[in-house]
Amino acid sequence: QSIVFGPMGRLGEGVLLGAFGALSLYNHEAAVAGLRDLAHAEVRRLVKREGAAIGHRLDEVERSVAMFGTQGRLALDTEHGLSDAELAEYAMQPDGAYHLQKPGPDQAAMVYSGFVPVGPKERDKAYRTARLDPLMRTMVEQNQLLAQVYLNTHDSMSRIFPAVDPGTFPPKMNIPEFYFFYLADAKHNPSLSVVWTEAYLDPAGAGWI
Repeated sequence: QSIVFGPMGRLGEGVLLGAFGALSLYNHEAAVAGLRDLAHAEVRRLVKREGAAIGHRLDEVERSVAMFGTQGRLALDTEHGLSDAELAEYAMQPDGAYHLQKPGPDQAAMVYSGFVPVGPKERDKAYRTARLDPLMRTMVEQNQLLAQVYLNTHDSMSRIFPAVDPGTFPPKMNIPEFYFFYLADAKHNPSLSVVWTEAYLDPAGAGWI
């Protein structure tokens, strides 16, 4: 028995081919959507993992800063115990600043800018901060998020590691007034929008920021 396809038969073939093509397109789009969902899920997983890792590292920074604050207060409340040779490394400058002149590789720089006149009390305070140098070095070496560690005081003294050239600080600089960031409060950012600072020359020696 033979089967003869007439015009209606060819129409039926077209319908079947069209249905097959539509089904193939649907399967392709469904597969693409499935892959897209998998990709989005993987991105969310990676973002969550990286966010947790960054949060952990920032927690370590917070703990380090808290420890540094505690040790800084202890250092300022304790006699310095430096030798005469170590004390001789500090010197008054013609512009009224007071420096640790040539910090060694394991030492932090110490600068009194001279904004507040440097007398015996200020010099003794500078000497007391010398005991912080090993801790500052350890903090920078053990946490890559810490590029520098420094102690700034209300009377314009700065002790900073890694050490910078003391001449980097402008004479009579009012260090506590040099703010390079502000709280995003109603006074400094009333619109709660992204704010970029102007470019400035870092007084701690990092160049243009």
